[in-house]
Amino acid sequence: MRILPASLLLLVAAGCSTDSYSLHGGQSTRISIANDDVSVRVKRSGYSLILRAEGAMTFKADESDLATLEAGGKFELSEKLEGVLRDYEVRADRSGQLTREYFLEGKLTPMDAEAQAWLAAALPRMFRESGFDAEARVGRLLARGGPDLVLQEVDLAGTDYAKSSTLRLLLEQASLDAAQSERAFASAARIDSDYELSQFLQRSLKSLPAGTPPQAGWLHAARQLDSDYELSQSIQEALKRQGGDEAFVTDLVGLAAEHLDSDYELGQVLQRVAKKPMSPALASAYLTAAGELSSDYERRCALELCAPSVAADPELNRRYRELSRAMGDYDRGEALKALDDASRD
Repeated sequence: MRILPASLLLLVAAGCSTDSYSLHGGQSTRISIANDDVSVRVKRSGYSLILRAEGAMTFKADESDLATLEAGGKFELSEKLEGVLRDYEVRADRSGQLTREYFLEGKLTPMDAEAQAWLAAALPRMFRESGFDAEARVGRLLARGGPDLVLQEVDLAGTDYAKSSTLRLLLEQASLDAAQSERAFASAARIDSDYELSQFLQRSLKSLPAGTPPQAGWLHAARQLDSDYELSQSIQEALKRQGGDEAFVTDLVGLAAEHLDSDYELGQVLQRVAKKPMSPALASAYLTAAGELSSDYERRCALELCAPSVAADPELNRRYRELSRAMGDYDRGEALKALDDASRD
């Protein structure tokens, strides 16, 4: 199990549950989503939210209330804001008929205009805190205000999970222009959790718009990752999905060389790069990255893999041999043998 940053210890996935995690400063967030059973608890200074829900449900387009609830289902939302406790409960009987109740400070109260205004503001807060119903919510927001409205909601999201999932779904459900794409990846770069940022970066690749601006945004967001593991996984996924774009691959190799401190993780990236023949420009970037490897074993493995791509180029051949000189006798010998064998082929 990977440990997430103290600023947000949160993992949510459909079909599985999370444990409760305590955050610094007395704050805590707990989210459990198992199919149609949902439990959310958020607590911080001056604010608390509890959601318990059972059964499939949908929400009105303007998110002012529930639209439908599965027969036998329930929805219970409790929020304490500015010292005032409010509760809203919806239950569906066997025929699907809904019963709604509103409580103010624990007292059953008519659903007047003030109560309706609270609910219309509380439901969006619930979504922002939890990321619950994210797929359907992105569709609702797109219908109301397009990608710009979704991006506004990302900036208001209270958790890294909500930000990550909303951004990913935005890329899947909408075509962004250059400015919107830049804004989306700028928002991603502000995600504190390495896990959530890495998840977004990896999943965004299948819908990453073509061209330099989106790729530059992706690379900028990836540079914010502190974890070598998460960065390496993100780069390897990018190589797998975008491996046909040599300019992007060259940038990915440069990112790995600059930011990966772990010889193992950098070696894993280079192994994936070397699976295909490299142009002189890519091979040059590859050798620069190999030079960052302090482990003789990892450097030797990286050099052996690229030998067929550099053997015939005098300058790349020279750089390969220069990198070999810094290694011990055995590893140097194996690396040079690989180069000599490639030169004869």
